[in-house]
Amino acid sequence: MQRNSLIHGAILALLFGGVPAAADPLPSPSPSPVAEFSSGPADAALPEAVRRQIETLRDQVARAPEDDELRRRLAIACHGALLREEAVEQFEILARRKPDDPRALLDLALAYGSGARLDDAAATYQRLLVVAPGHPVALHNLGNLAYKRGDATTAIAWYEKAIESKPDYLIAWYHLGDALKLGGRFRDAYRAYESVLEREPRTPEELDAYNDSLYKLASLDLAMGAVDRARSMLEELLRANPEHGSAHYAYGQVLLRLGRSDDARRAFDRHAAIQARKAPTSPMATEE
Repeated sequence: MQRNSLIHGAILALLFGGVPAAADPLPSPSPSPVAEFSSGPADAALPEAVRRQIETLRDQVARAPEDDELRRRLAIACHGALLREEAVEQFEILARRKPDDPRALLDLALAYGSGARLDDAAATYQRLLVVAPGHPVALHNLGNLAYKRGDATTAIAWYEKAIESKPDYLIAWYHLGDALKLGGRFRDAYRAYESVLEREPRTPEELDAYNDSLYKLASLDLAMGAVDRARSMLEELLRANPEHGSAHYAYGQVLLRLGRSDDARRAFDRHAAIQARKAPTSPMATEE
């Protein structure tokens, strides 16, 4: 599972949920934060229904600027429409109004991260931890930011704190495995991925992490020469998720090791077909 999967698909879900250091002040407000926004090139490119929804919310916020829930709905709608600067402005207003509200700080940190303002995201997560010590999402997402920088040691420390705060945090176990692998601690990574499999996935994101942990365990097994164990895991994964392209590729490698070249070729062909169906995505920095 690619990390900006995790992250971009999870951002809106987290934004709709409610929920961490220096006490640096939030950025000062921009003048006329709502009224300045009118339909422009970015709006014109939106689907009609989305554009109308955002215009309606802008009008409602302009008429009731003190209604924080309306403003949050506007910020979320803008975020979903990739109007990131406007979304950030609205979340900044809410966070200034409610500097001790964990939900407002989490919303803002996620919006900063999705707009590639990673330093601002990290500072806001630290503020959230002052307000809500041990907040597992903040701890986890600080780990994600460290991982993006290639800092495995710091990422591992944050993920371990998130797990200490919330032991059943399946996504944190999964990302801990990734960070341990990045740091060359393959046996520890193996145990982290096994810990993912000990937990019941409850969301599509967790299910993706669960399936991907099977794939990553199989890949580690294959690297260590445990071919039969890798085959068993990949077959389990492909029964559950026959569209997991990477698993087909790894399974082809397993079959080659077992001397089943014709079956391996079919697995590689299956992998290529799945990859060809995937829509290309443009790279962008997003938050976990």
